[in-house]
Amino acid sequence: MTRNLATPSIQTLSGLHHRNGCALPKARFVLDEDALQWIYPIHLQQQIMEHVTSAGAPVTALQVEANPTLLNDVELLFSGWRAPVFNDAILEAAPNLKAIFYGAGSCDYFMCDGIRKRDIVVTNAISENSLPVAEFTVAQIVMCLKHVWHHVRKLKATRIWTQLPDGPSCYGSTIGLVSLGEIGRLVAERLATMDVKIVAYDIHRDAKLKEAFGIEYVSLEELFATSDVVSLHTPLTSQTTGMITGKLVSSMKPDASLINTSRGQIIDHPSCDPVLAKREDLLAILDVTDPEPLPADSMLWDLPNVVITPHIAGSRGRECERMGQTMLQELRRYISGQPLINQI
Repeated sequence: MTRNLATPSIQTLSGLHHRNGCALPKARFVLDEDALQWIYPIHLQQQIMEHVTSAGAPVTALQVEANPTLLNDVELLFSGWRAPVFNDAILEAAPNLKAIFYGAGSCDYFMCDGIRKRDIVVTNAISENSLPVAEFTVAQIVMCLKHVWHHVRKLKATRIWTQLPDGPSCYGSTIGLVSLGEIGRLVAERLATMDVKIVAYDIHRDAKLKEAFGIEYVSLEELFATSDVVSLHTPLTSQTTGMITGKLVSSMKPDASLINTSRGQIIDHPSCDPVLAKREDLLAILDVTDPEPLPADSMLWDLPNVVITPHIAGSRGRECERMGQTMLQELRRYISGQPLINQI
């Protein structure tokens, strides 16, 4: 039996079945219950249903993968985190599918050749999901430059109101950004308003970014050796897996900091963790780890110079609704025949 994920029933939210004499496209929400409530709260579901007619109650990806016929009548599919992984069987069961509105970031995990061959429109909210990561990163960069975590550690250990030697501060420091993709560019844009030097490593040296934000492109080795804070924003590929080695981390300046909000596999933990254990002057802010969650017996838990957060840099709370709002805006463009801004 199909479980209804929304309250009230999504069918009750559907507006007119026709507009200007034309039948409205049939749409269905396909994602886990928690993601549905985060990304598409009930008031947003109502706004979406003003432009479509219901093809059934919301279902989960697991339900669709077990019974692809749930998509028989679907023309527009609204999803987000934990979308169904599309394959030939699912696409054959969804002959009318014309567009996928993915209210989250990367779509790579669910895409297949069949989607491309059928010219099914896919749009996402990767820019909106990147924004909180950039904001989190810049906040952590400032905290690292002010040695906030060093002071927290000292105060909690001694319970004596003592100030440590000043950190490099936000004036005249060097910030190294590894990769200038969507998030890296947003971080650079915000850092450009501060009195810091921005250096970057990227296989594509964008001259426009260099001019806009005063970025200096350097080698990965130089970036690690000269930066007060290194922030990782590299996409995970076979080439980037393990690219941050113990040798790079050991070359970092005294009292430097490393921030990872990309993917845990970017860091070669077997070679880097012992360096962090030896170099207590270094600080590592790890919002992602490898593996994730981090095992209870990992040495990282016991290192006082490592701050671990549970993958919270991306959209959380009300930030998730921003991605759903983007899908509503894309739907309106789609219905009116306008180009989609986030189509991939």
